[in-house]
Amino acid sequence: MARVVVITGGGTGIGAACARLMRAAGDRVFITGRREAPLQAVADETGATALVGDAADGEVWRQRLLPAILDQTGGIDVLICSAGGMGNSPAAETSDRQWREALDGNLTSAFASVRACLPSLIARRGNVLFVASIASLAAGPQACGYVTAKHALIGLMRSVARDYGPGTR
Repeated sequence: MARVVVITGGGTGIGAACARLMRAAGDRVFITGRREAPLQAVADETGATALVGDAADGEVWRQRLLPAILDQTGGIDVLICSAGGMGNSPAAETSDRQWREALDGNLTSAFASVRACLPSLIARRGNVLFVASIASLAAGPQACGYVTAKHALIGLMRSVARDYGPGTR
């Protein structure tokens, strides 16, 4: 039976690759992201459903993304939190805006997504995957915000697993 898979950051990179693999496996895939053009390109290529919206915004999840998914499917089986992006500055050169963007794109997006999808994932004994990168384990050069967000993403994953496992993994 086809699973319902939601992928944040589904228009590029790892998220787009996940969309291709999940669709090839026969799953019903919804890809989300802030930029319509790359989302639509992946949707056209794979048959996934593209939904434009900022995964870091809880209101966007409540008002637009989640209703669009649940109205069409009734539930979510897999959430892949792939939204994010690389920062390129050391701490002394990171502006407040760059810091917020790194945390929003790489951490807040995962938190808002899992918070919105958890009731459905719990009901269906679903799975959550957080895309973290090697930066979640070791600091790379000139990536202060990115490394910090990816380290925190591991903490979020552990917290969600502790609170909602073993029924939801």
